[in-house]
Amino acid sequence: MDKKGRVLVICATILVLIFVGTASARTWIVDDDGGGDFSGIQEAINNASAGDTILVHSGVYYEPVYVNKSVTLKGIGQPVVDANGSGSAFTLNADGITLEGFNATNSGRLWVVSLWIGTGITVVSSNNTITGNNVCNNKNDGIDLFPSSNNNTITGNTFVNNGLTVFDSYQNTVEGNIVNGKPLVYLEDASDYTVEDAGQVILVNCTNITVENLELTNTSVGIGLLNTEDSKVLNNTVSNNGDGIILDNSNNNTITGNNVNGNKMYGISLPHSSNNTIIGNSFVNCGLSVDDSYQNTVEDNMVNGKPLVYLVDSSDYKVEDAGQVILVNCTNITVEGQDLFNTSIGIRLWTTEDSKILNNTVSNNSVGGIILSSSSNNTITGNNVRNNNFVGDISLDNSNNNYIYLNNFINNTYYLVSSESTNIWNSPLEITYTYDGTTYTSYLGNYWDDYKGIADANGIGDMPYSIDSKKDENDDYPLMQPFENYITG
Repeated sequence: MDKKGRVLVICATILVLIFVGTASARTWIVDDDGGGDFSGIQEAINNASAGDTILVHSGVYYEPVYVNKSVTLKGIGQPVVDANGSGSAFTLNADGITLEGFNATNSGRLWVVSLWIGTGITVVSSNNTITGNNVCNNKNDGIDLFPSSNNNTITGNTFVNNGLTVFDSYQNTVEGNIVNGKPLVYLEDASDYTVEDAGQVILVNCTNITVENLELTNTSVGIGLLNTEDSKVLNNTVSNNGDGIILDNSNNNTITGNNVNGNKMYGISLPHSSNNTIIGNSFVNCGLSVDDSYQNTVEDNMVNGKPLVYLVDSSDYKVEDAGQVILVNCTNITVEGQDLFNTSIGIRLWTTEDSKILNNTVSNNSVGGIILSSSSNNTITGNNVRNNNFVGDISLDNSNNNYIYLNNFINNTYYLVSSESTNIWNSPLEITYTYDGTTYTSYLGNYWDDYKGIADANGIGDMPYSIDSKKDENDDYPLMQPFENYITG
């Protein structure tokens, strides 16, 4: 082939490559009135390829949308994606997605592959762009950045009655967003700064930031600190949020003088955070939570008008008056006769042993009634535990050899959560008692109002109440009526 022929072949090849490359990226039209390629968004995503653009015309799309390809989703006229109260409106589970110009609403909690999802927009794998969306009235959060979802761009979004939540996610650009009419203040790798106006505050990898005299309401997390140190959260009103103030892997911070009211889950939460000072805060209808957190100073806080009793490295003590009780690394503590209600967790034991929880009423708490983590050889008896949400009445994680008996567990979201734990769900010895006018001697378990067995004459169910079917762990002596009906000597 001569030179001219070779040139023609090369040019033709280039033209083919350009044509193929151009043709591979397509634009799809979605219109719920039937005027496009598809009437549903998910159907378009399923048929699209990476690099495609999906234009969605205005309308209401009642479908949770799962995006697992690097496509561009662009709303024309702010179409509404309504999750129907189940899961997230959008879940972005690929790199390089662009989401622009939608209303994301009406999400609800859904358990998917070891994760709770239920936000307006859930961002899972990185390098996504979320811009110009209205994220409103979702049950949990507005936008969630899950662990390792890094290098995302979140700009120009409007949040109403929810906001942004960040889980171990970094190098994100978050600018020009509005939460309930005020700026979403997101600082990453910042230092020596005072936040002056905000609808929500998120600090990531920051040092010496002051958040003071703000009113933060009706968002996902009022104030969130992730890997942030030597900062101050002072004299704020943090109310009616999903969570009030969260410190995650954040140390040496000061949280003081804040009014923390009516937050749905936690008032202040300290997962994996140590050497923080929590002093002089007032909680109403929420409270404090600690998780794998040590060496924190927690003093002079009030929960529903009563003291927040926080004991660390303590022993041989009886709690006499409390609105919430948290025991960290304690031994031989007695919590007796308390009325613990409308807080986050009524009684929390963390690495605590040989203690007693006796004759308390633990009710209407948002996260759980009684929660034990890495806590063994404790006795829990004579307690009325009712109407507790989320994990429910009693939760045990890596906690063994606890005696739990003669308690009432009534009308809880979940009656029991037991993880990597083996415990004894009946009295250590046989008890002589009177039931329905007759005296019996037997071991006694607990009253569970969801128990489905049939009564024996002695008031004990005819079949065990299952605690953990995988380990064949049971309450072998479940009570047919509340324990008050079993008169003991």
